[in-house]
Amino acid sequence: MPNESFRCERCGNCCRGEGFVWLNDRDVSRIARHLGLTTDAFLKKYAQQMPGHRRHALINQNDPELSCIFLGPEGCLVHEVKPRQCATFPMMWTREDVEEICAATRKQANATGAA
Repeated sequence: MPNESFRCERCGNCCRGEGFVWLNDRDVSRIARHLGLTTDAFLKKYAQQMPGHRRHALINQNDPELSCIFLGPEGCLVHEVKPRQCATFPMMWTREDVEEICAATRKQANATGAA
């Protein structure tokens, strides 16, 4: 697992693949404001209400990698206001394969001999 010295390499690997980026109310209002949208307009365009849940999740791009809707060629298009789930990655990540997904975590593990 990463430690406090973790430095994101902005590789975008954590922005691709199966799973959801869950949004809390603060995420929705911050990203909507950043994009110049109302919260309703933001939710309609970029999120989906998940069955059985009160919260929304970001939709994915229609590509084979299931990329986040905000992943552009140069990285995250909303990096300054990214959702809390993204901001805490990989610190709050519980999956065993985090080093396979995250280049910075893999690099840190190799440097400390934890791999």
